[in-house]
Amino acid sequence: MKNRLEMINYVDGLYPLVKMDNVLVLACQHILETTVDLFDAIVSKGVRPGNIYLMGKCYSTSENVFEELKERGINVSSLSKAYTSHTSFDEQFKSYINDFFSEIRKKLDFSKFDKIIILDDGGELILCANNILNEFSNVAGVEQTASGYEKIKNMSLNFPVINIAKSHAKLHVESPFIAEVIVRKIKEYLEKILLSEPKMIIVGQGAIGKSLYELLSKDFHTTKYDIVTHCHPFPGEYEHDLHDADVIIGATGKTILLPDYFKKLKQNTLLISASSSDREFSAVYLRKLIEENVDCHKDINVDGIHILNSGFPINFDGSRDSVIAEKIQFTRALLFLGVLEAFLGNDSRNEIIGLDESVQEKIISKFKSL
Repeated sequence: MKNRLEMINYVDGLYPLVKMDNVLVLACQHILETTVDLFDAIVSKGVRPGNIYLMGKCYSTSENVFEELKERGINVSSLSKAYTSHTSFDEQFKSYINDFFSEIRKKLDFSKFDKIIILDDGGELILCANNILNEFSNVAGVEQTASGYEKIKNMSLNFPVINIAKSHAKLHVESPFIAEVIVRKIKEYLEKILLSEPKMIIVGQGAIGKSLYELLSKDFHTTKYDIVTHCHPFPGEYEHDLHDADVIIGATGKTILLPDYFKKLKQNTLLISASSSDREFSAVYLRKLIEENVDCHKDINVDGIHILNSGFPINFDGSRDSVIAEKIQFTRALLFLGVLEAFLGNDSRNEIIGLDESVQEKIISKFKSL
């Protein structure tokens, strides 16, 4: 079956003989339009839709795409849409993943599959599988995010994990695409509230943070700080200078503001997440100051602080896609590659394994040619 995304077709063509007829795929992925293309490609390699179990995240789940995946026969967990505002998302999601795995264990005999592939976004599914599937030798994982990599990098793994997160291709090609979407949404919001000359601070200078700084510093008074290298252009630590910022953008994947610091912020400070989950700004503390709700895309205004998208990354708003398909197809192609390499198991060490460098270069070259 020919896929509509040319980059996925290209990766498919690099592995023409691969057949994954008796494979179980357990996945945690954003439920977006191009995710359908990714799973269509996996199915085209022989995986039965009924042997795919998928968990999404409330803030990046499109209702329409959720239904489309179910119509294809894929087992999409209803917990993909679950959310309550008065609990941190990380706490909620860990519980959801455990429930997700418990339901699968009741239905399936894992020993009947030739291969079990754990396709993860954020590390929680791999952590859970590492405990539950520790007796099986037919397991392999794929991790796509930096935050997920940080969770698993020091743990004792019971199966190999293909490292998409730290691949040259993902860091240097994907990041600018995500930054473009975040910057567009920031500008739209600033226009809406008529804030024309804001002072911005970007905390975090990883791949996304660097791309954001390059784009935003062209149009706004923007400074940057990195909590790992402590690199910054102003005196003192960043928390001593945030009181003068109109906009604070978190791109660290960690908590950069604890509740005690909120009273030190400028009135009407705008807090924007550019990472994952809701952890950048202790968002649950702010959410508890208003009535409990089940809308993870709600903008919150409380005690002189504005936090967009309930503290979740601003590039996800519930629509069918975040980055346009022509660009994000690059990431979907890398994930497809990760699944194929996990299936082939050319490196069976129970540790984190880099994505094949030569194939990465081919994919980058092909993408540039489009």
